[in-house]
Amino acid sequence: MIPLKQVIEAYKARVFHIRHILVDGQLEHAQKHIEQMGIIINVTSCDVHVPEIKRFIIMVKERVPQKTEHLDGIQHNVMA
Repeated sequence: MIPLKQVIEAYKARVFHIRHILVDGQLEHAQKHIEQMGIIINVTSCDVHVPEIKRFIIMVKERVPQKTEHLDGIQHNVMA
Protein backbone atom coordinates (compact mmCIF):
# COMPACT_ATOMS: atom_id res chain seq x y z
CA MET A 1 0.00 0.00 0.00
CA ILE A 2 2.80 2.42 0.83
CA PRO A 3 4.38 2.40 -2.68
CA LEU A 4 0.96 3.06 -4.25
CA LYS A 5 0.37 5.92 -1.83
CA GLN A 6 3.79 7.36 -2.74
CA VAL A 7 2.86 7.26 -6.44
CA ILE A 8 -0.47 8.99 -5.74
CA GLU A 9 1.31 11.67 -3.68
CA ALA A 10 3.89 12.19 -6.43
CA TYR A 11 1.11 12.80 -8.95
CA LYS A 12 -0.64 15.20 -6.53
CA ALA A 13 2.61 17.15 -6.12
CA ARG A 14 2.54 17.77 -9.88
CA VAL A 15 -1.14 18.82 -9.82
CA PHE A 16 -2.55 15.57 -11.23
CA HIS A 17 -5.68 14.41 -9.43
CA ILE A 18 -6.22 10.67 -9.52
CA ARG A 19 -9.92 9.84 -9.48
CA HIS A 20 -10.04 6.27 -10.79
CA ILE A 21 -7.59 3.34 -10.66
CA LEU A 22 -7.86 0.10 -12.67
CA VAL A 23 -5.99 -2.78 -11.00
CA ASP A 24 -5.87 -6.56 -10.97
CA GLY A 25 -6.60 -8.72 -7.95
CA GLN A 26 -3.12 -8.25 -6.47
CA LEU A 27 -4.21 -4.88 -5.03
CA GLU A 28 -7.62 -5.99 -3.84
CA HIS A 29 -6.42 -5.90 -0.22
CA ALA A 30 -5.81 -2.15 -0.55
CA GLN A 31 -9.27 -1.37 -1.91
CA LYS A 32 -10.66 0.09 1.33
CA HIS A 33 -7.62 2.32 1.87
CA ILE A 34 -7.76 3.65 -1.68
CA GLU A 35 -11.49 4.32 -1.48
CA GLN A 36 -10.92 6.24 1.79
CA MET A 37 -8.67 8.59 -0.19
CA GLY A 38 -11.64 9.38 -2.45
CA ILE A 39 -10.38 7.33 -5.39
CA ILE A 40 -12.62 4.88 -7.27
CA ILE A 41 -10.89 1.52 -7.68
CA ASN A 42 -11.91 -1.13 -10.22
CA VAL A 43 -10.47 -4.54 -9.32
CA THR A 44 -10.37 -7.39 -11.85
CA SER A 45 -9.35 -11.01 -11.35
CA CYS A 46 -5.64 -11.79 -11.13
CA ASP A 47 -3.82 -11.98 -14.47
CA VAL A 48 -6.84 -10.76 -16.45
CA HIS A 49 -6.22 -8.39 -19.37
CA VAL A 50 -7.97 -5.04 -18.87
CA PRO A 51 -8.70 -3.47 -22.28
CA GLU A 52 -9.65 -0.12 -20.72
CA ILE A 53 -6.05 0.36 -19.59
CA LYS A 54 -4.72 -0.25 -23.08
CA ARG A 55 -7.23 2.26 -24.52
CA PHE A 56 -6.19 4.90 -21.96
CA ILE A 57 -2.50 4.41 -22.79
CA ILE A 58 -3.18 4.72 -26.53
CA MET A 59 -5.29 7.84 -25.94
CA VAL A 60 -2.54 9.51 -23.90
CA LYS A 61 0.10 8.67 -26.50
CA GLU A 62 -2.08 10.18 -29.24
CA ARG A 63 -2.85 13.38 -27.32
CA VAL A 64 0.57 14.17 -25.85
CA PRO A 65 2.69 16.07 -28.35
CA GLN A 66 5.98 14.44 -29.19
CA LYS A 67 9.13 16.08 -30.38
CA THR A 68 11.86 14.36 -32.29
CA GLU A 69 15.44 14.66 -31.14
CA HIS A 70 18.52 13.68 -33.10
CA LEU A 71 21.36 12.24 -31.05
CA ASP A 72 24.46 10.96 -32.80
CA GLY A 73 22.59 10.77 -36.10
CA ILE A 74 19.90 8.53 -34.61
CA GLN A 75 16.33 9.78 -34.49
CA HIS A 76 14.57 9.35 -31.14
CA ASN A 77 10.93 10.15 -30.40
CA VAL A 78 10.69 11.76 -26.98
CA MET A 79 7.56 12.67 -25.05
CA ALA A 80 7.50 16.46 -24.69
